[in-house]
Order: sequence, then structure tokens, then C-alpha cells
Amino acid sequence: MLKTVVDVGVPTLVFVAMTVVGTELTADDFRRVGRQPGAIFVALLGQVILLPVIGGLFVHGLELQPAIRWGVLLVAACPSGGMANVYSHIGRGNVALTRRSGFLLAG
Repeated sequence: MLKTVVDVGVPTLVFVAMTVVGTELTADDFRRVGRQPGAIFVALLGQVILLPVIGGLFVHGLELQPAIRWGVLLVAACPSGGMANVYSHIGRGNVALTRRSGFLLAG
């Protein structure tokens, strides 16, 4: 029962959260971010370089089981997911910057 709730509920909640955050963005938000290439560079630097390094230091400093160690490294090495937009929105951050840097990483 709990597995079904997690398998269906979590993706549904993530989808709803991403949709709510995405509907508040306008084309002007993306234009404003496009005029700030330094901000995009810093966001990419943080996601591509700093986060994997921090994850590596984290697993190196703790005695973790191999499966957990590799899981932490995998999550740290992946580009930001959809929930990063939600966290940016909650923290009153620049959601358009979060989405743009994610698009640049994705392709």
C-alpha cells in the first residue's frame, strides 16, 4: 500500500509543484535572465562543478554503505531537478534563472 502511494503520489506532487511554479513565469522573466550571462555562468558552475565536489567530499568523509555512497554521488552529479524550481520559488529566488540553467544543462 505504501509503495503504491509513494510510486503514484510523489511523481504527482512533483508534477503539480512544477506546473504551479511554471505557470507564474513569463517571457520577460527569461529575457531578464538572458541579459545576465554572469548569473547563468554561476548557476552552471554551481551545478556542474561545485555540487559534485561537495557530494564527493561528503561521501569521502562519512562511512557509508557502497550503495548509499554511489546514490549520493549520482544525485550530486545530476543537473537540478524539477524541485529546484519549487525551492527557488519558495525562497523567492529567480525561478527563471533556475529553469534556464537547467535547460542549458539538458541540451
